[in-house]
Amino acid sequence: MKKLTNWLLMIGFLAVLFTVPILGVVQPDAVVTKTENRSLRQIPDMEHPTLSYLAPALRDYVVDQFPFREKLLAFYSRMQLAMGKNRVRGLYIADDRWLMSQEYERVDWQLPRYTGALTNLARTHPETHFAYAMVPFKTGALYRLAPDYISNRVGEDNRAQTLQAMQGVDNLQLIDLVSYFEQVYTPEELKNLYFPTDFHWNAAGALDAMEYIRAQLESSGTLDSASNAVRQDVSLEWLPRTYDGDLNRQLSYALPRETQVPVCVLRNTQDVRYYTSVDDTEPVPREKIIGAGRGKDTVTYSDVYTENLGYYRVVNPHARVQQHVLLLKDSFQDPTTDYFTALFSEVEIIDPRYYQEQATFADLLRGGKPDLVLFLYHQNNFSPELVRFIEGKPIHPKGDAS
Repeated sequence: MKKLTNWLLMIGFLAVLFTVPILGVVQPDAVVTKTENRSLRQIPDMEHPTLSYLAPALRDYVVDQFPFREKLLAFYSRMQLAMGKNRVRGLYIADDRWLMSQEYERVDWQLPRYTGALTNLARTHPETHFAYAMVPFKTGALYRLAPDYISNRVGEDNRAQTLQAMQGVDNLQLIDLVSYFEQVYTPEELKNLYFPTDFHWNAAGALDAMEYIRAQLESSGTLDSASNAVRQDVSLEWLPRTYDGDLNRQLSYALPRETQVPVCVLRNTQDVRYYTSVDDTEPVPREKIIGAGRGKDTVTYSDVYTENLGYYRVVNPHARVQQHVLLLKDSFQDPTTDYFTALFSEVEIIDPRYYQEQATFADLLRGGKPDLVLFLYHQNNFSPELVRFIEGKPIHPKGDAS
């Protein structure tokens, strides 16, 4: 009996040993991984191979194309959670199984280049008002849910040093949403403003932040007092949808998904016009930009708000102030478009990461003559694409890692 058992174990081991590489050869290579939201390594280029290139390239290829990779990662995630781990696949697990990503520090060259570009921009366009709104990163805002093993040091250092550096930029109004959230809300209250399993805040958090931005712009004289009624023009609604959080996706959906999604909705969309062009040549329906995927049973952040479009423009003759804002942003801006549409008569929104229009930033400042240029970025985002865009340089230059 013992001999039979040994033979069965050996046969099972050999079956696995030989089946896995055979499957690896037979099955087609996957191109992307939805759970990790990235492209997978393809077979290395063998035209001019060198050892320094080939060894890591082959290693990454084998890891990325391992048979049943997605299923094994999902099993691993669930096992780690079942064992009570507080860090799984690079994510922190806080109270009530809130997911938070690791914060990342800026590198030494980023802040001087960042503030230098803003300084030069504000100096050369004194007729335009500039404002920089710093959005609280989720981990920094909610680290107190698990202070024993989650720290806000990185985010706080980034915030403090950025604010200090920007204090000397003339004609630039700083709006510190990080401090505002920290002073106004308890950790439990802050949980209402973020998605449990996503990297981002939700529309409830974004709406409150936009009201604070509006009040700060009004206090500086950039907006007139009529702006304080803009909250009457938008509503916060809750969609009964299954929400696909990007951090939960990174854990192969090991945690339950949310079933209520807040959205900020413009009450009066009559006569509001949407464009994906700098001029009026490419009008599009509202649904092309706002909430394009809200009808799905399972929705993502981009589905319910806006996608990270490189450029779009909204014109609203019924806005509270007859002013033109040029908004440069990262994905934290996505839930706010209807709010800005209710506030400003013309809104141009640019995500430099995906910008492909012919018009340069200088062209937009000359042609559109915005009353306000507003930067909306989270506290750890020192976007090299933004710097290149406002400097008038190629956004994705080949061979430039900076």
